[in-house]
Order: sequence, then structure tokens, then C-alpha cells
Amino acid sequence: DNGGSFAGTGYSVIMNGATSSINGSGVLTLPGLQIGTTTGPADATCTLNRNVTAGSLNISAAAHNRYLYLNGKTLNVTGDATLNQPTANIMYSMLSVDSGTCTVNGNLVFAGTSNITTRVCSITATNGTINLNGDITWMANTGTATEVISVGKGTLNFANSINLTSQTGTIAVTDSGTVNFNNTS
Repeated sequence: DNGGSFAGTGYSVIMNGATSSINGSGVLTLPGLQIGTTTGPADATCTLNRNVTAGSLNISAAAHNRYLYLNGKTLNVTGDATLNQPTANIMYSMLSVDSGTCTVNGNLVFAGTSNITTRVCSITATNGTINLNGDITWMANTGTATEVISVGKGTLNFANSINLTSQTGTIAVTDSGTVNFNNTS
């Protein structure tokens, strides 16, 4: 962090490295944050070690894994967060809040159509907190294992009602975590 600022509008910062990170102090404000590209040649992993506010979040579809890790910092998405389904088997598009807080003020969108259960989009509150303040759009498929919202020891807050019909996604508590619906446990 050299104390500079991002001066673009309408563009996303694309993190396409195998082990990239966003570091520094203070809050970094971005028009959009994208993890990986659709044609990237390898896995793309980004760790946020800095507080970030982004107008949107896009975890791209690819034939490789796409990971975003939040460790003890805050990610505030003012618009939509979109997790695109991988295009190859045994691959993940994942947002993992290991510690810290992720707030999505827009909608959480799971995008994809494949029923192959090893092409997974996942958002997980391992030890941190996830606040979902908008609606959830599930994939246009019938594979419930392809889109997963889970909480381990963290907290998951849904501000709106959830329409989880048959053959859509999965909401799971895998440890001692807390899930609050409409901000009520």
C-alpha cells in the first residue's frame, strides 16, 4: 500500500494470480472486484488482507478453481455478488470468510446451468460473519449440491426471505455456527 487510490469507474480489478492478495491499511474502494477470468490458464486465489468496499463481486466461471478468502478484514459489496459455476468437473467458485465480515448489500447470484455436482459455487462463514442483505438467485439447474451456502463456527445473516424450492441449492450448518433468518435467529 503506497497510500494511492483507485481512480477508475465502471471497471473491475481482476485478481487472476495463483496466490494473489490485496494488502494494506485503510479501506480500499473499488468499482468491482473479479476473481479470475473465464480463460485463465490456472486456479485463481485471492486473499483479502485489507478492508475492501467493492461495487460488485464476480467470481468468474472457468475450467479452474476460483477462490476468495477473507481473513480478519471486512469486504463490503454494495451491489451484487455473483458466483459463476465452474465449467469443468471437480472445481469450485468459492467465497470463504475464514474470519472477518463479508456484507453483500445487493443480491447473491449463483449463475450456471450444469447439474454436475462437482461444479460447485460455495459461500462459507468458516469463523467469520456473512451478511446477505438482498435476494438469492439460485442456478437454473436441478443439482442441489452445485450451489452451497454454509456456516461452520461463524454467523450467517439473511436479511430477506429465502425462496429455497425443491431442486435448488443447499444451506448447511456444519459446526456450532449461527444462522439468522430475517435478522432473527
